[in-house]
Amino acid sequence: MNRNDNLPKLIRFLEIRSQASEILDGPSKIRFEMNGEDFSGGPTLSLATRNPFEDIIESRSVYADLFSELQSVAVLRTVYWHGNRVKQTLREGRDYTMILPARFVIFPIEHLKSWLSEFQGLSLPLYNGLDEPGKWKEIRQLRIELNYIGWVVERGWEVGVPGHAKLNKQWAMVWKYMSDALNNQPILETFTEGFTSVEGQVLYDLEMYSTDLKG
Repeated sequence: MNRNDNLPKLIRFLEIRSQASEILDGPSKIRFEMNGEDFSGGPTLSLATRNPFEDIIESRSVYADLFSELQSVAVLRTVYWHGNRVKQTLREGRDYTMILPARFVIFPIEHLKSWLSEFQGLSLPLYNGLDEPGKWKEIRQLRIELNYIGWVVERGWEVGVPGHAKLNKQWAMVWKYMSDALNNQPILETFTEGFTSVEGQVLYDLEMYSTDLKG
């Protein structure tokens, strides 16, 4: 097969991958109505894990407004992506419609405050010498946005890189708390997401998602 025959499939994959990346990064706001009250919250605490070899990503973000005295709940949003499966679908000449496994749950905002406290004394090594890029099988990400103007921390790192033991422990603990919430807290099915550049309707498969998804 001529390499040029695969070019349209590659272009199509890159288009899909770009759209998926924006969805995984999440909207600027989530809104819904509960008991006659309107909820509106932005991403406050976000964690993500990536397997660069399989192009597997799971992103988890808590949406809330910590400065609202009226807000008693937060929303945990998780979305899952498996890039190699999408590539295989396109290679086989099959149609692909992006419907991402996802889950949205509501939980008490006090839990979010407790999760944030796990990152007290957060240590972010800036430089540990040069290491071979892509050597490790998992990349983790953390973003804390208490105030989008004046208090934002964001970091991505490869799990095995030296100097990140404490950060890995903090991250893993909060990831576990999030898994427990995703498995046990009430599921939110009706909501509105405020994306700035995602075109068209975003489709989720709320039944397919599981905290045990690996591949």
